[in-house]
Amino acid sequence: SDKKMVNGAKVTSWTCVSFSTRIDRGLPQEFCKQLIGMCVSKGMEFKPQPAIPFISCPPEHIEEALLDIHKRAPGLQLLIVILPDVTGSYGKIKRICETELGIVSQCCQPRQVNKLNKQYMENVALKINVKTGGRNTVL
Repeated sequence: SDKKMVNGAKVTSWTCVSFSTRIDRGLPQEFCKQLIGMCVSKGMEFKPQPAIPFISCPPEHIEEALLDIHKRAPGLQLLIVILPDVTGSYGKIKRICETELGIVSQCCQPRQVNKLNKQYMENVALKINVKTGGRNTVL
């Protein structure tokens, strides 16, 4: 691809929450492992272990889950969010993370997570780099 990182950000504190009920138990781990691998291959520094264990939560409890993560992982640099299977929660998640809690979040579509799609991961990696303080170039 013609998109590259000029400056790779450094992420030492992150975790993942899944609000999807349709994806397999071990999948968020595998997706995040591959996503971090992609971030590193593009020039980021990324601590492989999450700050707190991944959380899986039904979409009815989005607010509680986000508050809980915020309480348990103060100073979290990045929260990877696997969105609910039904659309419509993106705005709420963004509002809680960014305006109420001050957490940088990267939302991911459950069907893309399910496919472990490399092209999707590359796009997400570039977004994560910008959100965590790096710079990308688009040639």
